[in-house]
Amino acid sequence: MLFRTRMLVPILLLTLTLACTENDHADEYHFSVQNQLSYAVSEAAVRVDLASLNRPPGDCKFVLLAVQDDRNQEVNLEQFDERFLSRISSQSHSTDGNLNVARHIVPSQCDDLNGDGKPDELFFLADFETEETRQFVLMPAEQTPEFQHRTQAFLKVQTGGRFEDGRYVDGTNSELVNNFDIPNEQVQGSGWAHMEGPVWESDKVGYRSYLDARNRIDIFGKSMQELVLDTITQNYHQIHPWGTDVLVVGSSLGLGTVAAVYNGEVQTIDNWSGRRFEVPVNGPLRSIIRMTYNDWNVFGSTVDVVWEVEIHAGNRYTEQRVRLSGVANNLTLGTGIVKHPPAEVLHTGSDSNSLYAWTSGDQSDQGHRLDMGIAIPERYKPAHLEDNFTHLYSITPINGKVTYRYTSAWEFDHTEVADFRQHVRKTGALLTNPPLVTITN
Repeated sequence: MLFRTRMLVPILLLTLTLACTENDHADEYHFSVQNQLSYAVSEAAVRVDLASLNRPPGDCKFVLLAVQDDRNQEVNLEQFDERFLSRISSQSHSTDGNLNVARHIVPSQCDDLNGDGKPDELFFLADFETEETRQFVLMPAEQTPEFQHRTQAFLKVQTGGRFEDGRYVDGTNSELVNNFDIPNEQVQGSGWAHMEGPVWESDKVGYRSYLDARNRIDIFGKSMQELVLDTITQNYHQIHPWGTDVLVVGSSLGLGTVAAVYNGEVQTIDNWSGRRFEVPVNGPLRSIIRMTYNDWNVFGSTVDVVWEVEIHAGNRYTEQRVRLSGVANNLTLGTGIVKHPPAEVLHTGSDSNSLYAWTSGDQSDQGHRLDMGIAIPERYKPAHLEDNFTHLYSITPINGKVTYRYTSAWEFDHTEVADFRQHVRKTGALLTNPPLVTITN
């Protein structure tokens, strides 16, 4: 099998110095980003509301640069116009008294999150030392660069055939779909959906959700950083050079599945009148899947549910957001980590107003080490509950909404997690105390 590697050619290193004058930079936008945590973090997600920069709506013709920074970045210079390149050309030997400032291009993306057709958020990843504040600038450019894709989100389905007795038969093609109403004939074992449902993947890990009444979340361990899950045709329960499906979900909530809990009972989103799949963002640094379920009947309530999963490059976690609307009757949600005998002990902790919990042991499908963790902001009042299949936590929505993260590491991943407890701790702390953005001009 050939694996697609989504690399930019040619890739050139760019280290820049720029003579700063007031007139030269009237159309630039400067901001600072502070690490609020008392320890260093790497590839932390930074979100900048474009409206806060007073830029024209939908304008994303700019390049992000880190100021006074020796962290090297790579970019394809062939995409830039001559005017932009002249502005960032080296002037390190200036004699006119202007300040020379080192600037490095930072990979970023500009996303439309509210669906109005206009980008509204700048997203990028950055490393920070303990409580460090870093300076960034947006510089206008006629053309914006393309960066290596390190995330993807997709649903790949058969076409050209039909559903018949619970199976999709006579399919003639396979294609990726977006903004797609899921047919109610899609059930477990139909063979219609590649990997049985939506998949989201970073250069570190992959996840999927079953697109049927099970509606649970599974994990793919990755032995290579390339994005490959849309190309897999083998039995993915066996170990291959790219990795494997590492989790046995069974009757549990797998890892991070959203459910409702009531009087000791757990119910996943197992019924609906209609479903819709969307990929609002599919970028180099983050990708998002949105699933909408209409008319979920659960413990005496009928609600519409929207859940989004967001995955970031260079990271192992999924950030999951759930929104309820309708007659919720104070519905309590739940999530957790599957219980497996080799990892029966649930470890817990808290940091930066986030509860975190994890298990470790030889609990993968193939009998190898698999660590799994969740992080839930304490504002949702997470409480541990007894359950036969899942290390279960209840979650109390605020105005019908909850946000939490889950993460994992497999023994044969291509990068090692030396201390999984610290990994889960930082995953939660960065959710409740993300890098703080301050607009400086």
